[in-house]
Amino acid sequence: MNKLKKVCALALSLGLALCISACGGGEGGKGGGGGNSGGLKQVDALPSYEEQTMWIGAWNNPPATEQAYRYLEDGGFNMVFTWNNNPTALSEHLRLGAEHNVKIYAMLGTSKVATPVEEVNENWLDTYSDYEGLGGFSYMDEPGQNAYEGLGLLAENHDKNYSDIDYYVNLYPTSFFAQNSENVGLTYAEYVEKFCESCLSKLYNTRRILSFDHYCMSLGTNGGYLSETWLETVETIARYGKEYDAMMHAFLLTTKHYSYLAQTYESLRFQANVYMAYGVQGLSHFTYSGGFNDYPVDPGTGLPVGDGRLYYDMAQLNSELLAWDDIFLAFDWKEVMHVTGSDNLAESAAYTNPVLSFALDPVDEIDYVEEVTATKDTIVGSFTDENGNIGLMVTNFDFPTAVTGLDDEVADAPDFSTLGTNVVTLTVPGANTAMLVENGELSVVEVTDGKIELALEPSGAAFVIPLNLVN
Repeated sequence: MNKLKKVCALALSLGLALCISACGGGEGGKGGGGGNSGGLKQVDALPSYEEQTMWIGAWNNPPATEQAYRYLEDGGFNMVFTWNNNPTALSEHLRLGAEHNVKIYAMLGTSKVATPVEEVNENWLDTYSDYEGLGGFSYMDEPGQNAYEGLGLLAENHDKNYSDIDYYVNLYPTSFFAQNSENVGLTYAEYVEKFCESCLSKLYNTRRILSFDHYCMSLGTNGGYLSETWLETVETIARYGKEYDAMMHAFLLTTKHYSYLAQTYESLRFQANVYMAYGVQGLSHFTYSGGFNDYPVDPGTGLPVGDGRLYYDMAQLNSELLAWDDIFLAFDWKEVMHVTGSDNLAESAAYTNPVLSFALDPVDEIDYVEEVTATKDTIVGSFTDENGNIGLMVTNFDFPTAVTGLDDEVADAPDFSTLGTNVVTLTVPGANTAMLVENGELSVVEVTDGKIELALEPSGAAFVIPLNLVN
């Protein structure tokens, strides 16, 4: 257990406030009200949660050396996708992965045609499925719908013979799925649903994983911007992940490539917070070792590139996520509400956030929450744990058009320093206490009149557990 997780566990058991949350007042845009409020159950003590570990992955493996795997482990990674041109190259990665608590996910190739079951069994699964370091097999990245039949046969075979390791396929996002001619004529929801029906429905004994990539931050003529269909991708994955009881996994844009922006700790945190508001339980960095021009780790040595800035930004985020993953993973995702920031409405009564407006599934109210106000655009994810406690992932969705310049530590990254604090007020009738997690740190605060006030920094979020605690 890492240090931050130990601290959080201590607070859960003793009910101690570890840090003073920054709270602020002020008017905000209204995001919900009334209809489902009230009824927060009374509890005798703060809830506690069994330890679980969040999937923190790396795309593009470093070399199979002791030093490279030590950096993976120290950076908070617990799985890595490995490229293997032939099966014999895999054994050393499996040995090192087992030693460094990093699960290996072997990628079988780049073909968009499913490998025959007999070939996969003979060359891969029969040979390596008993290795301790093996997490699973990546059968395909970004398939077209014509591959689903073959992937479904592989899923049946996997579930019957290899259910103790993962069956993994990564899907296209809304922004690229139709560029594969096989998918022309499908909506994105149909593309995802067809995969779930063809493949995930064949997994009864194997963990179901619904994975996607959508690199959301680009540089345009007017500065940085978010892909307008980003949340449409995320909510579609969330909808079918919930329907098929699948663990949802997303790739973070980590390496600058094409027109996508360079990344910092703040922009990585922004992505992770949005994904987690939609119940995404696993995150991987694209890329880790090599690939394009701005990668964090050298593919030849496995060491951080340059001064290590991007590697340590990744490691900081990973550490914070792993500090409270036992809490987050104990909750089941339900739905998401969008709140328009009052600062934006003050500038223009007709203001709409283009990314939020493309989303199809937001709800107008959340159970037990009477009202949400915010000064900046905000996403609120709703969750429940097995005992009926509610959790709220309150995510600052304010994104800068400004990008960093050549004189900054890193150029062409979102400049979150140009944004202000997002003051959010949650009204939860009956709540007199709240557990708050921000940047991996837990605090327990008193609540007056059911009002929980948050001051979210740019790219920040808070996971809030409102409680009616017996005094």
